[in-house]
Amino acid sequence: MSYPNLSLLLQAANRRQLFLGLARWSLLGSSLLLLSMLLAMALDAILGFPVWALWIADAVMVAVVVWGIRQLWRVIRQARFEPRRVARSLEQQLDWTDNALINAVDLRERNRGRVSRRLADESIKRGEEAARRVDLTRAINGRPARRAVSCAVATLAAVAVAYLIMPGVFARGLPRLLDPSGGHPPY
Repeated sequence: MSYPNLSLLLQAANRRQLFLGLARWSLLGSSLLLLSMLLAMALDAILGFPVWALWIADAVMVAVVVWGIRQLWRVIRQARFEPRRVARSLEQQLDWTDNALINAVDLRERNRGRVSRRLADESIKRGEEAARRVDLTRAINGRPARRAVSCAVATLAAVAVAYLIMPGVFARGLPRLLDPSGGHPPY
């Protein structure tokens, strides 16, 4: 999809970066949480954890959730719309060395009084033309988000297989993890 001007391209690129970052860290955090729960239930079934060990397992899972929320907050904070940052990021990812996007952003926003009007207009025109050539699906690397999707699918498959093989561990282990001091018997 082509964008008719530089401003629309930069806004769309910022939204795409935000979406891919949130998707990546949401999926990785969820996968890590599921894996830590699965590991805690398996170890509890094998070792019959005392109450204090169940509390430690719960603390580890809470730490995973806090870490995931922190990562999501970092992505949101970094995705505040700053045209210069987005233009520079696009140029780096596209491996463009002519600086057409960043020059157009700079000359449009700030430095117009310091440069001749003709040069500024020409640079902005080159930036607008460059914006029409950008393909965001190629410009913004979606590979980390695709890897996170693969990781989440593999995690869900592992949990499903574990549930099919040992449903009793889930039936007994999950209540023990969710209520460590509830007096639930070990597996």
